[in-house]
Amino acid sequence: MEPEDDDSETTDTESYAPVVPHGPSLRRLLLLVLIPIGIVLLLAAVVSTLASWWEETGAMSGDRSRASRSASRTGPAPFSFALTTVRCPVGRALDGWDGLRVEQLVRDGETRRLSEIPFEIDGTDLVIEHPDPDGIAALHWGRHRNRGRAVFEWETLGSSVRCSFQEPLPTPRNAPILGHVIGAELLPDGAVTLEGCGATQSDPVGVDGSFFLPTTGEGCRLRAWRSSGVLRVPGPWVAVSPQSGREVEVTLTVPTWEPAGLGVNIRPEPGGMRITIVHEGTPAEDAGLAPGDLVIAVDGVSTEGMDLDAFLQLGLGPEGSEVELAIRDAEGNIDVVMIHRAVLALEP
Repeated sequence: MEPEDDDSETTDTESYAPVVPHGPSLRRLLLLVLIPIGIVLLLAAVVSTLASWWEETGAMSGDRSRASRSASRTGPAPFSFALTTVRCPVGRALDGWDGLRVEQLVRDGETRRLSEIPFEIDGTDLVIEHPDPDGIAALHWGRHRNRGRAVFEWETLGSSVRCSFQEPLPTPRNAPILGHVIGAELLPDGAVTLEGCGATQSDPVGVDGSFFLPTTGEGCRLRAWRSSGVLRVPGPWVAVSPQSGREVEVTLTVPTWEPAGLGVNIRPEPGGMRITIVHEGTPAEDAGLAPGDLVIAVDGVSTEGMDLDAFLQLGLGPEGSEVELAIRDAEGNIDVVMIHRAVLALEP
């Protein structure tokens, strides 16, 4: 028998009851930790945004201050975000020219550089768009030895913009001539020059005989000269018919032989070529020519009304070649003399 126990059938409810913790729960603890962290992060983001805005505002203010100081050093140059349309009348001056560009001097602190400005040719106007209502720039045209430059400026007066050039614009070049002088490559540099079609001393012939000549598109004649000391020998004339907007190719010739002459200075007159000087030790002196004599014919060709160039083509020739002169002296007597040309060492 088991001993009887009154408490054996009794349940200890107190020992199995859930334990209720004392103080705040885990959820409350998490909320207490996360909320302050979120507030701190939000405040940091606001502070960072304000700092960035303040820095950008200060930089813009500094840029405006530096720009103001720069303007005070270089003179008034008002700036507008709206572009100013500048129209500069150029007529037909830029026709046919290559290498066109517009440049402006730009200062960046102590550095100065040229900045190219976009432009267009609208009819007879050079048009640019620029942020400055008042300014100055340079128009360039051509290449190499034929290049040029003209400075122009503009200013805004009320609702209009006035443009003016400080230098003359180029002559229109509707039909540039590309040419070659046969024989020039055999001669010293600078011995060959051009005449006609508006050629000048600034339009040289290269050592290979090539040349580039601007023209106005009108028909003209062109020839090359060969120089040697005081003597110049012309080549034949060539007719040129330039075509507007197109390049024309021309071939010229020039004598390659050493020019030989007579040893006289002459002056054209209506009746012929008057001898003004006879140089010592020359074929002319040996033939008995004298100052005052009038050359009335060369190799049977009358010199009446002849210009100097035509006489040179007849009188000059290779060394040792023979030429026939008809001479009228001061008494009116006419004589025919034969002279052998010689290379002359005369001072210019």
